[in-house]
Amino acid sequence: MSEQQKAAELLAEARQYADMAISAFFQPEELDAEAIEELRSNLQAWFLFPNIAPEERALLARLGHARARLREAQSGVKAEPNAEREKDLKKKWEALKENLLYSGVMDSLTPLQREIVQRGFVCV
Repeated sequence: MSEQQKAAELLAEARQYADMAISAFFQPEELDAEAIEELRSNLQAWFLFPNIAPEERALLARLGHARARLREAQSGVKAEPNAEREKDLKKKWEALKENLLYSGVMDSLTPLQREIVQRGFVCV
C-alpha cells in the first residue's frame, strides 16, 4: 500500500473515530454545527498526530477546521455561495498554512503524517 493510500485510509479512520466519539458523548441538539465541526477537527488531530506537542496539534486542528469550512463555502453545501465569506475563509486558511510552514511542526512528523497533512489539511 502506498503512502497516499495509507494517508487516505487514516484520514477516513480519523473522521470515523471523531464522529463515533462525538455521538457517544453528545446528543445532536447539545451542540451547534460549528461546535461539532470544531470538536471533530480536534479529535481528528489527536487521532492522527498523537506524537506531537499539544500546541502543534492545536495548529493542525485549526488548519483542518479552516479547510473544512472553506470547502463547505466553495461547495455551497450548507449555505448559498458567498464570495466575500469564501474570500475571508480562504485568507484564514492560507494564514494558518503559512503558520504551519514556519512553525517547524512538519519537522516533528513522520513521513506518513506529512502525507496526511498534505492530503487532508493543506490541499483544498
